[in-house]
Amino acid sequence: MNQSETRLIDIQSLTININNLLLTLISLLITIIIAVVFLKIAHVMLLRLVAGKTISKHVVERLYRTISIIVYALIAIIALYVITRIHELIYLAIGIILITLASNWDLFANFIAYYLLTGVYGLKSGDTIHLIQYRLKGRITDISPLYTKVLTMLGDIVYIPNRYLVASPLSKPTYEYTTICLEITVTLPNFESETLETIEKEIRTSLTKKFKSIVHARGITVSLRETTTSKARYEVCTPVVGAEGREEVTSTLIRQLAQSLLKYEPTIKVKSG
Repeated sequence: MNQSETRLIDIQSLTININNLLLTLISLLITIIIAVVFLKIAHVMLLRLVAGKTISKHVVERLYRTISIIVYALIAIIALYVITRIHELIYLAIGIILITLASNWDLFANFIAYYLLTGVYGLKSGDTIHLIQYRLKGRITDISPLYTKVLTMLGDIVYIPNRYLVASPLSKPTYEYTTICLEITVTLPNFESETLETIEKEIRTSLTKKFKSIVHARGITVSLRETTTSKARYEVCTPVVGAEGREEVTSTLIRQLAQSLLKYEPTIKVKSG
């Protein structure tokens, strides 16, 4: 082999090495660009969740920080793998991802559960649910990526992490109504038609605002049965969702009405079911 042929081989080898180096650099550059674009998109989407008050700013910052750690770690590992071709780096990348997910499992589990609840389960705001394990029944008022807001039959608001809803037996009761009728006797400060109308309005407002998850507002009837110069007797009938827990619901309705009508010294008793 003469000198010219040796130089030709050296040039060809150098050209191949340069091409390989350029391909490696281009691959790394593309990877970095994709990672930066992905982080920008993720940041914008998370800020939209904050703007819509779906999740808090603190949670978004924690989530974005976690995603950034995973992305930057993957970039570094990919760069080392491209340069060194050490296959063990792949296992290192998998380990970093698993450790990061484990340390923020509650966050990611709620996000995954959110898509299961809204997609597979088909839950939406307004649905009535029954958590059998926790003996909790109520109406969903909001589903966010982290928690579900439920208005219980007793008028309480409960925030339930989504992962608990997926992990627990969950049923959607049918919208069967049962009627509760009450007899309410009040003391009149003065006998005026405006006073009677005000009392009726307060009865309806107390039932519809406090118990809107279980009370069928359009089915409420408030009938004035008897009046004297100092007393008035009303019959109030309201449809409620389901027949379970009827006694407890009735007691709660009576307590709420007694509080709302306190200035009229009410006497309330169950008339019929």
